[in-house]
Amino acid sequence: MKGGIAVLSQAKALHFHQAGHEVTVVACCENATEAAAYDARQPYRTVRFNGRFPWRELLILPTVYREIRRFQPDVCWSALWYPAGVAVSYCAGPGVVQSVSTYGSEIFISYADWKLRLKAAMGFWRRRVFRHCEVIFALSRYTYEKVRELGAPAEKLSIVRGGVARSWFDLQKQPDRPGHPILLTV
Repeated sequence: MKGGIAVLSQAKALHFHQAGHEVTVVACCENATEAAAYDARQPYRTVRFNGRFPWRELLILPTVYREIRRFQPDVCWSALWYPAGVAVSYCAGPGVVQSVSTYGSEIFISYADWKLRLKAAMGFWRRRVFRHCEVIFALSRYTYEKVRELGAPAEKLSIVRGGVARSWFDLQKQPDRPGHPILLTV
């Protein structure tokens, strides 16, 4: 899947690997051929499962269970509390450090559409993830406060802001764009 959280997750996996840690990534995909080609270029092992709704929600639990038993990690970091953090909270045994990252929209309580209404009704599982995690990463001070309002203990929370690769802004590596204006929004 593509998006900001996916980009940050891939960067974290790569940096953990470069720091000398053995890394296995469990991720969903909608196009197995594209995913296999992408995974082949990564220096760590990736295990994929069907990312289409509702298969993603049904397949993540057995996939995470199987990989935790096979890989026997010291740490399980979930990019999102749902569905990954929920699956890890049921599958990781004692002695496995659990952590989760929070960004924004996935932790805001909203009734704007059916997906957000569903997540709003999943307070039990969100609290379960927070209870099982030793560390909960918030992307910003604002997200930190929102996660606290949802019941995460302050002693487990840590603010870790997202970053980007410097190469994304290296204009010398983009010869087809010399002299063109650049618009940056934040």
